[in-house]
Amino acid sequence: MISAGKIATLPEGRSLGYDECGDPDGIPVMVFHGTPGSRIGLAGLEQDQVAERVGVRLIAPDRPGHGFSDHRVQRSVLDWPVDVLALADVLGISRFNVLGVGAGSAYVAACAFRIPHRLRAAGIIGGLAPIEVPGVTRGMARGYRTLLTSGRWLGWGLERAVRKLADGFTTNPSTTLDRLLEGAPELDRVLAADPRRRQLMIEGYREAFRRGPAGPTLDLRLVSQPWGFSLADVPMIVNLWHGLKDEMIPAAMGDYLGRALPRSETRVYAEEGQLTLWVNRFEEILGSLLATARREEGKPVG
Repeated sequence: MISAGKIATLPEGRSLGYDECGDPDGIPVMVFHGTPGSRIGLAGLEQDQVAERVGVRLIAPDRPGHGFSDHRVQRSVLDWPVDVLALADVLGISRFNVLGVGAGSAYVAACAFRIPHRLRAAGIIGGLAPIEVPGVTRGMARGYRTLLTSGRWLGWGLERAVRKLADGFTTNPSTTLDRLLEGAPELDRVLAADPRRRQLMIEGYREAFRRGPAGPTLDLRLVSQPWGFSLADVPMIVNLWHGLKDEMIPAAMGDYLGRALPRSETRVYAEEGQLTLWVNRFEEILGSLLATARREEGKPVG
């Protein structure tokens, strides 16, 4: 059953929003949204049914400044694992799995680097790679590439672009979503045309800007700049899934993550985009993640 949104209070008093779905007594999997994004849509529609069927408690938190989560002006990618541990402690969870979509890759990798002792398995779906790596943006849809490179070099340009997105999802959400999807492959656009899924996507983006554009702007800046650690130093297995039809985050990024993460396990799908991979392969993805967790149980990390 999908929650209507919950709020956890972190030790320093900040609020962290999250949703849950699936089996409340199941194996915990925290799933991290892309950017801009929010918890809405990660714990919904097919995900609820699939998670319940395979015995997973799916937990989708909002990053700071998104949805129900308080903004945090001074933060880095490596601060996220601290928030994740605090949420796990509030929920009474000792060990758990992490799964990220799109730009959520940076935060999965940060958790696998900083808190591997609390994780059972880690996975990335259609993951963004560090954009400073030569060649990784090859084939990326122009609009998203421009947004990310603005985050790396031009702070004012990024702020203006994100503010425009926030305004668009307030005043004309349907047209704004269509513009965002211009860079997506046709199979993803077809899937997004389903009325329920379309409404969920709009709600997810609008929720990203609930507290204004500051949180998503900072999030885009953080994932567009060096993440603060080397992927070569991630000690645990990271499962990767990538659709070759994905034009928002192209195959070059999946290839790089597979090479840079020393213990990566990669699955490539010739006929999937990012959205279709998330929808059509979600049960397979959860199954692979849990299989890795079982196989690695009790082994030393590193």
